[in-house]
Amino acid sequence: MKKKFKYILIVILLLVIGFLIALIYYKNNIKDFGESPKEIEVYNKYKLSELVNVSLAHDKEISFVDIGIKEVTFTYYQKKFKRRGVIKVKVVDKTPPLIYGSNVQYLNLNNELKIKEKYIFADNYDSEVKWKVEGEYQSDTVGNYNIKLIAEDSSNNKT
Repeated sequence: MKKKFKYILIVILLLVIGFLIALIYYKNNIKDFGESPKEIEVYNKYKLSELVNVSLAHDKEISFVDIGIKEVTFTYYQKKFKRRGVIKVKVVDKTPPLIYGSNVQYLNLNNELKIKEKYIFADNYDSEVKWKVEGEYQSDTVGNYNIKLIAEDSSNNKT
């Protein structure tokens, strides 16, 4: 009876060890899909099926709030077995900043054009937008002047 108990205990122990080895193998066996990262726009929502062409277990929706290289892990089917995969994505900001304000400004003689009071500069990613004025105007001379406002975000998108 004691000998039979020892054999049962050894078999159970071997099964547990085999299960743990299989679990570790499964956790560490992740297939990388793609050498170069796919480019996606920050804040936009994408279905995983738009980025990888396999039979997915769950077609989850992904979105990122930070730019840079990110990894997305997923579960897919290979024949009848579930496998794990990973894909790298490059999250970018390609949306140029916006300039809100009138196209025409009237200025009294000897007054400066107060850009920050007359215009709003906004971007989908950056809280601060760099801006500059192109063109010349003379506040002490009456006339029409063509100037251009340029706004640029940290990803070098310009308006």
